[in-house]
Formats: sequence, C-alpha cells, structure tokens
Amino acid sequence: LKLQFLYLIGICPYYNAHPMKLLITGASGYIGGHLVTAFAADPGVSVVGVGGSKGDRRVDLADAAAVAALIADVRPDVIVNCAAISAPKACQEQGLDAINKINAPAHLADAAAGIGALLVQCSTDQVYEGTNAPYGPDPPSALRPVNVYGASKAQFDKVLAEHPACRSVTLRLSNVYGPPVNGLTKFLQWVAGRVDEATPAAPLSLFDDERRSFVFLDDVYRVVARVCERGAVLCPPGAAKNVIFNLGGPASLSRCDFGRALALHKGVDDGRVAGEPRPQMAVPTPLDITMDSAATFGALDVPQTAMAEALRSIFPGEGAQ
Repeated sequence: LKLQFLYLIGICPYYNAHPMKLLITGASGYIGGHLVTAFAADPGVSVVGVGGSKGDRRVDLADAAAVAALIADVRPDVIVNCAAISAPKACQEQGLDAINKINAPAHLADAAAGIGALLVQCSTDQVYEGTNAPYGPDPPSALRPVNVYGASKAQFDKVLAEHPACRSVTLRLSNVYGPPVNGLTKFLQWVAGRVDEATPAAPLSLFDDERRSFVFLDDVYRVVARVCERGAVLCPPGAAKNVIFNLGGPASLSRCDFGRALALHKGVDDGRVAGEPRPQMAVPTPLDITMDSAATFGALDVPQTAMAEALRSIFPGEGAQ
C-alpha cells in the first residue's frame, strides 16, 4: 500500500498541504518498530517513532504533561499507539492502577483531541474472557477480561468509546507472528527452532486447547495503513467517534495447530509436534479468544493472509519441495 497514490486520487485530504504525519508510540517494540520501518518507506508519509530505547523521540507515556507537549510539538495527523506493558505476569504483579498509567493513558486521547488528530489504538484480544468464542468486536460495556493486562486494555477501550472529543479507531489484535523486527522475535521463532530439534520419538509438545486468531505482521501494517488512509471517513473531523475492529487471522489455531502448520511448511510433518492440554496458569489466561475479523478486512478492503502463505513470505526458499 502506498498512501501517496491514495492522496493523488483524493481519498486522503492532506496531499497538497503535506505528507500525512504519523506519530507511532512503542517504536522500540515488535509491532511499533515494524510500523515505523514500513511507513518510513512510503513517500506519502512522514513518520515519527516514539520509544523507550529506539525511535526519533522519547516520552514517558505516564507523564500527561510530557505527552501533551510532544503531541503539540509534532502535531501529527494520526497517532498510532503501540506502547504497552504486555507481559501478563508483569501486569498481574504490578496491579491495575499502575499498569493503567501506561496501558490506559486517557491523557493521550485528550492530547489527540486537542489537535484534531485521529488516534489508532492497538488493543488486544485479551479483553475477551474466553468462554464464548468466536468474538465479534464487542462494545467495552460487554467486556469481561480475566487478567490485569486485559483489564487495562479494556479500560482504555472504554475511555476511547466515551471520550467527548477524541476521534479514534480501536484495533483488537490477536497474537502477531512475522519475521524478526530490530532483533525482536516472537512465538514463531521459538517454535521454529524447536521444531528443527524435535523428532517423532521426542516431539515438541504444545497446548492443543488454547485457541487464538494468530495474525500475520504484514496484515497488521496493511490494516493500520488503510485505517490511516480512511480516517476522515471512519471518524469525520469535528466530532468524537470511536470505531472498533477485531484484527486477527482467518483461522482459529491452537499452539499445537500453529506448530504443525510450521512443521508442514518445513516439510517435516512427521509427528514431531504433539498436543497437550494447557495446565493451570499462574496468571489467569482466557482459553479460547478466537475472534471473527472477516468484517474488519471486508470493510477496509484488505485481504487476510492465510498462515501457509505468510510462512512462505517469512521463510523464502524454505519448505517442502
């Protein structure tokens, strides 16, 4: 996707004045880092990355005055918030009040509203409780998260839905997989290494009852890009509006399904990945939070990438012959 082309045909209103200016928080993280790199390659976009260890700028997201000063200085057209404390164990240990300072920063919505910017929030499938899948994009009032991480994200979903002036789009992401980003890896890379080491006699054992809508990293970028392009249509300037989208892959997969799909891609689908039930977790964790994201991709006219196709992109030249 190239935003410049869409500016030229009139979908975006900013073309003749300036490139669309994006501010992306969480630039030192996996998703935020990828978005900064992908958007920086687009001549129709001027991107500013904000991160704790990487990025053009740094800010303490819990500091309302610092956030307001940054937004007033950069004056972005769109803010994409990827910043979060996302480790469930750390969230559980620190407690909701502490985690909300980063994961539910109401002052970020205030700052966006103050300059009329669109705020795109990267939320999570863990806002769902895991007992009634597949989930549509339920309103914040219907959410029943089971852990502090999910509760913090649900709290910010609620802030955005009820904000009197902020224009926002909430994207509830499932587990994301893709190639390494700035040295950061995900579950995919962990599984890939262990599939190579496993044998049918000593298989890699993965949960077969915990289900997620694993989503390809490039699909996340394409959806975010399309939301940016259509921001003025989704959330017209001059009035508060919040739109909620689920952002998951096309299939409901257990961790075992995920491992077997990777083994199949590698041409070693010989029983070296085995399933087992998930044990009692130290942190409450929803069992099945499969999301129905077809409406998201349909509304935004973005194709969903099947895992087999994504793996061919991530591991070019590898696989069964």
